[in-house]
Amino acid sequence: MSDDLPKNDPLYVPLTEDERLTIRGELRDRKWQLDERRIADGKEGSKLFAQHHHAVRLHAIGVSAEFGKIFVRFALLLNGGAMIALLTLIGALHGRADQTKLAAVGPFTDKLQFGMQFFIAGLVLAALTAGLAFFAWRFVAATYFHEGHTSNSVSASNLFGGLDREEELKQFDKYDRYTDIAMWFSAILGTASLVCFTMGTLKVAKAFAFFSALR
Repeated sequence: MSDDLPKNDPLYVPLTEDERLTIRGELRDRKWQLDERRIADGKEGSKLFAQHHHAVRLHAIGVSAEFGKIFVRFALLLNGGAMIALLTLIGALHGRADQTKLAAVGPFTDKLQFGMQFFIAGLVLAALTAGLAFFAWRFVAATYFHEGHTSNSVSASNLFGGLDREEELKQFDKYDRYTDIAMWFSAILGTASLVCFTMGTLKVAKAFAFFSALR
């Protein structure tokens, strides 16, 4: 029953103080239950979001690493393959040329060497790119927990010894910075390797144009 009913209503029965306290306690308990359920749902939702976000991040890292490996392989293959082709061509020309053709073959191979220098530089840059990428992924690995780390960053306590939480987070931030620097330098060196391949190709093309003019 409710005290909102008019007092002249025959169904009106006034509540006692004990009944009021009982109802208030039931409403308070119900509110606490709803609050606890809302908090639990929020935690579960946050957990699912974090799991999804982490899965997407790992997938993005995997795709980035795969494209990085393809980039380095192409740079090595293009410059290394061009060097092998030029060396084979120069050896064949000098091996088959007679005394009458050496006068034309000599200047031609000299010009080919300019292209060879670019291909060598591109090959070295590609190797440096692979080395920097190795260190970059080592730095990435250092930003994840492993057996050598404590759980201070998670538990906010030094129960397990080792570095305190602030020092541990500082180390993670340091490795994050190192990762960015190594990644950027890897991208720059890889691009420079491809630029060297392009310049070497242009030098070789000019050498062939020179050789055609001599003939």
